[in-house]
Amino acid sequence: MEQLTAVLERAQQRVAVLDPIDHRGRLEHFMFDVLDPAETSKKYALIPLAPDNGPVVMPDPVTLSPLAVRQLCQRLGMPVKFKDRLEELKQAKLLSINLNTLMQHNRNSLTMIRTIKGEGFRSARAILGSQYQPLDDAELLTVAAPYLEGADVAFSQFGESSTHITAVWPDTIQDGLARGVHIANSEVGMRAITVEAVAYREHCANILPALGLGGLGDGEQGYNEGNAYYRNKNRALKGSATTSWRFIHRGDTSRLASFVEDAVNDASRQYEGVVARWRQGLTDMVLDPIGAIGDVSNQCNLTAEHVKSVLASWAETRPDFGDCRTGITNAFTHAAQKEEDPEERYSLQSAGTFALGQYRLPN
Repeated sequence: MEQLTAVLERAQQRVAVLDPIDHRGRLEHFMFDVLDPAETSKKYALIPLAPDNGPVVMPDPVTLSPLAVRQLCQRLGMPVKFKDRLEELKQAKLLSINLNTLMQHNRNSLTMIRTIKGEGFRSARAILGSQYQPLDDAELLTVAAPYLEGADVAFSQFGESSTHITAVWPDTIQDGLARGVHIANSEVGMRAITVEAVAYREHCANILPALGLGGLGDGEQGYNEGNAYYRNKNRALKGSATTSWRFIHRGDTSRLASFVEDAVNDASRQYEGVVARWRQGLTDMVLDPIGAIGDVSNQCNLTAEHVKSVLASWAETRPDFGDCRTGITNAFTHAAQKEEDPEERYSLQSAGTFALGQYRLPN
């Protein structure tokens, strides 16, 4: 466990190191350039051009992260698969011609370019719409801290595409489970801010989201629509009981604080629900555990490597649970701890939620 103040300090230090600066301008005032003449490294840059009237949008060129390149293609209407194919064929110059042509015909469309310190030039880590209101992790944690009093941080990771933090109240431990909340954010537009309850298993530090990507409701629609990692355009303005409390920042810090307060307060209700399901799952026997893991993985869009990891976790933890529904859930949350990417980790945890609530056991 880690103190929340220590995590907040790390977030603030990260801001100081990255030195984020945002620029707003029109894509027609930039040129896309290939930095590698051999066309093998996929290194690109945006070079600011002098507009007809007014100063340049940025003083210097910026290199582009892989995510920024994908977002640039999406904003211009170029299929990302087409970009990938041109790169496979080592046709980066042709990619440059296509993108520059589209950029020069993308008039009167404002864009936000999020930049951070890089090697030599600054680096554009995201290219987003001009209406996007950035909310850095340090600011979010500062707003959330008053509502997490008494909680310790069981997990925190600041990833390139998103940040995930799980805070747990140690004084709520009962039957080996403790109440906590999971907060997720993306500084590069990959997900809305989300807050939901989690059940923290003290014995193995497994984390089970109460709502996850689909919640403990009925049917499969909630999972598929709520998976921000794979379907990042589904960005609700306010939370729902089936896909967690979600919030899109519009620049109003007081509104953000109210959202966090409401979401954390609602976490108590969510937690009671997930614990009830956990206990019920201990008596729900699974005739084909391996088949069930495969079914859940398929419905939750997990990869073959994910399935392999979950099966290994199931074999390791089977003596603790036997062949019950909760044991299947525990296999997913146990496998999640092996993942380095916080989004991949959350996807596996949420698949555990799906297994516990929405997945229907074969008759």
